[in-house]
Amino acid sequence: MKPDSIYFFVVIAVTFLISGCSPKYYVPPQPNIPALANGGEGKFGTSFSLPQFGVGGMAFDAQMSYSPIKHLGLTADGMYFSGGDKTNDYSGKGIVGNVGLGYYGMACERWGADVYAGIGKGSIRMNQDSLKFFSSELMRYYIQPGVFYRTRRFDFGLVFRLSRLLYEDMKYYSQADNDDMLYGEKFLFYEPSLYLALGGNLVKAKFQITPSFKIDNELEFNRQKLVLSFGIDFLIGRNRADKLK
Repeated sequence: MKPDSIYFFVVIAVTFLISGCSPKYYVPPQPNIPALANGGEGKFGTSFSLPQFGVGGMAFDAQMSYSPIKHLGLTADGMYFSGGDKTNDYSGKGIVGNVGLGYYGMACERWGADVYAGIGKGSIRMNQDSLKFFSSELMRYYIQPGVFYRTRRFDFGLVFRLSRLLYEDMKYYSQADNDDMLYGEKFLFYEPSLYLALGGNLVKAKFQITPSFKIDNELEFNRQKLVLSFGIDFLIGRNRADKLK
């Protein structure tokens, strides 16, 4: 899989993060939580992720969603990350893009539920002491059921995502210590996520938190287990689609 094949996606989030003096091969991507209720609605937003406090680097992500007809949701999202640890022993960058398709429905005026499934592609590149250390292409599959609550001023979402991550064409360019190795190529994660947004029917400020739990039988590896992000969402069609109060 060529790295160029991923760049037409609007950028998101499984990449690596560096902490202390060990590489980290995975950061859980922030789930795209559309909270759609009617055809013609949509949302696009951006945010800065804080994968781990006290580490150099920052992740920028973007998310889009749209409902062409009632009950059908389309999503696209992506993230770019670059940075390194405090001593710059490890540094690098990564990029991943995802697209998804889902079904949603409203239980009442404000409460709804949905389920989305999607696929993503990406790549990561790492350096050690400014020399090539590791590279890999990525494939990702996910299913994401969730619930949401929406008013004119406030949105809430909670999803329960299962992610399948596949590393492809992995290469080490130097001899790695045992503690710095990635053992295995396929991993399964349970990644619940909480989303809060406050504002109006056109623009809302948002906060999101996503922990990641590895639930397969593969060996554990260096990875990030919690991601926080802050950003802004721009809403489409909310002011005419329903009369939220």
